[in-house]
Amino acid sequence: MAKHSTINWDTFPKDKRLERVADIFVDRTSTQNIEKRLAKIRSDRLIAAEPTCMIITGETGVGKTTFLKRYRDMHGAEYRDENNNIVRPVFYLSLQARSTPLTTAQQMVSQLVSPTVAKGGLKNLTDLVKHHLLAQRVELVICDEFQHIVKSGGSISTYQAAEWVKEVVKDTRVPFVMAGMPGHDGVAAIIDNNDQLKSLTPFRTAITPFEYDSVVLRDDFRQFLAEVDNKLPFNSFSYLGQPSQRTDQDVMISGISDGIYSITHGYLRPLNLLLREAAEIAIDNDHSRIEVTDLRDAVEELALLSDWCQAPNPFKLMSNIYDESDEDVASAA
Repeated sequence: MAKHSTINWDTFPKDKRLERVADIFVDRTSTQNIEKRLAKIRSDRLIAAEPTCMIITGETGVGKTTFLKRYRDMHGAEYRDENNNIVRPVFYLSLQARSTPLTTAQQMVSQLVSPTVAKGGLKNLTDLVKHHLLAQRVELVICDEFQHIVKSGGSISTYQAAEWVKEVVKDTRVPFVMAGMPGHDGVAAIIDNNDQLKSLTPFRTAITPFEYDSVVLRDDFRQFLAEVDNKLPFNSFSYLGQPSQRTDQDVMISGISDGIYSITHGYLRPLNLLLREAAEIAIDNDHSRIEVTDLRDAVEELALLSDWCQAPNPFKLMSNIYDESDEDVASAA
């Protein structure tokens, strides 16, 4: 079945179509709720007694960084005002491994102003950070990979890192979103080491992979795949959200969504990798959509090059159980 779209993807070059696959983003209920909370944190920062901060955790591959960068681009990309001054509503930085308050301040000044200005001791750099957060009217700082701010670990360095963030937040009234890994050595462990920063950080949430062990959870993942499918650079649906179905002979046939979950385990990074590989194969073969055979070949190719794709290939014996002309596909997809 063809998509209801005015775009004829067959007229686009291959590289542009693959860029489209890489750029696909579909909101989930969890990310929508986070966006609402971030909007409130920004709007309340000047009227509440104190600004409030937030922790966002997520394992590698769940799409946390993609979401945070998209939030920055959609809600806080920098621009110049009528006086040609830089205005940066949302400031995003990703900390490098083995960071400290000093190197974090250097990184912030480098991004806010210039690397040539990012010199001096911690006090001078911290003053520059505060000045430019205010001068550029920053409403929110997103600090990704925040667990890296503790270079050598230990309670003293952890406390010092939390104390530095607390000082910047209180003196500028610019709230921080501290994002990174969960666990005993993750983001929350740093914040909880400082009672004042902990009190400024009442909001905590996690971005998790999709789960698949109930009907509701499976339907949630399938709906997500269907929305991804609708954004793929093909003229016809690929039926990624296709569920398992029982035939007239009472045989259960696995759906495409089952195969995708068995390979990705609900993580968005491997899902994106799988779809990019399958899309490239489909385009090279002039397919109007990603076929099951394209997914099969993509898994085979990725299994040769990576260690996350070592499970049995679920698409080897699978066929698409929908016919192109089946009008019911619209509701399934």
